[in-house]
Amino acid sequence: MDGPFQRLRELSYRAGAGAGFTCEPAFSPGGRGYTGRVDSSAPPFEDVPAPAAPAELTTFPREEPPGWLLAALPTAAPLGLPITYGDRYDRWRNLPDDDRPPSPPPITGELTYLPATTMTARAFGQGQEHGGHMVYLAEQAGESESEILLVTCYKETCWVARQGMRGTGEDVRSVMLDGAALRLELTPEAADMLETETAFEVRLDLPPETIGELRAALPGVLRSAAQAPELIGF
Repeated sequence: MDGPFQRLRELSYRAGAGAGFTCEPAFSPGGRGYTGRVDSSAPPFEDVPAPAAPAELTTFPREEPPGWLLAALPTAAPLGLPITYGDRYDRWRNLPDDDRPPSPPPITGELTYLPATTMTARAFGQGQEHGGHMVYLAEQAGESESEILLVTCYKETCWVARQGMRGTGEDVRSVMLDGAALRLELTPEAADMLETETAFEVRLDLPPETIGELRAALPGVLRSAAQAPELIGF
């Protein structure tokens, strides 16, 4: 998890204020969700290694370093540390001061990530998009804010997307149609992209004839992919 947390620090860096925070996540067994707390001012470790302190101030400069960071320095105070490297994380550094957006608040407080496990589809549709066949299931027909699951194939790649989420290609292991339920088995990478668990179920609140249309249409979309997922129950 070092990579994602390092990226989070880079994105949360505020010029002159640094980017330090502690995070204590608690994971639920058998799932990908977690809860925890983030603190932007507490020391990250009980004993901060001496080499880490000047490296921190060099990478993420602060105008007023906290006491725990100063105490960890090899000397009593930072001597001649560069204050320009952190500019690379200031996305607005090239804008005049009047045009810069306000700094984001420090990362502090409770956090919760609960990946989706199910959705209920009450509308079904299909069509053509970018030259490929598309199938979608929606929570409510004709509502822009309704949750949607979209399945399409583009350039021999199968794409699955959820409303407001990025799509994932070639990471769907299997698709099962079991009565009034459509179940997707995803790789961890695909689940991250869709913000779901690796097992995601669509409950089909649809007439039997509409489920029959879905049964006929979905294989035609998925089987045109170079690495098509396993189809079960079609």
